Amino acid sequence: MLAKINKGVNDKEMVAAAQAVVQSGIKLSVTVILGLAGRDRERSKRHAEETAKLINFINPHYLAALVLMLEPKTILYRKMQSGKFTLPTAYEILEKLRIMVANLEVENCIFRSILASNYLALRGTLSQDKEELLKLIDSILKNRDLRLLRPDYLRGF
Repeated sequence: MLAKINKGVNDKEMVAAAQAVVQSGIKLSVTVILGLAGRDRERSKRHAEETAKLINFINPHYLAALVLMLEPKTILYRKMQSGKFTLPTAYEILEKLRIMVANLEVENCIFRSILASNYLALRGTLSQDKEELLKLIDSILKNRDLRLLRPDYLRGF
């Protein structure tokens, strides 16, 4: 996935750089983007699991999850327009968020998914609040009540 989005580094390089920051005593904030794998269920599941695995190795002080929003004139936007990429639905994003959170094994990491791109505002400290966060996500996935999610017209930068 990192190569596909032209990140410029591989997973080992990201982990090494992040761990160096943490070991130097600087508080590290990490942001992940949900939705980069599109609607492919298996690839999205793997992306969520691998993201959690990287975060576990890094063990940052802060972790934020954003939802992919495409900017016009970007490569991925053009792929969407041509039908080669499809953005996940709100519930598919929440499924991936759930997979990621369930697989996180970090300590005293302040977690947020509160920025404008997110469908669901979550706040907590991992691992202390992990079960509570999962219960909330599960409830929304079970009930499919759109009133509990930020509508698309309110999502933005």
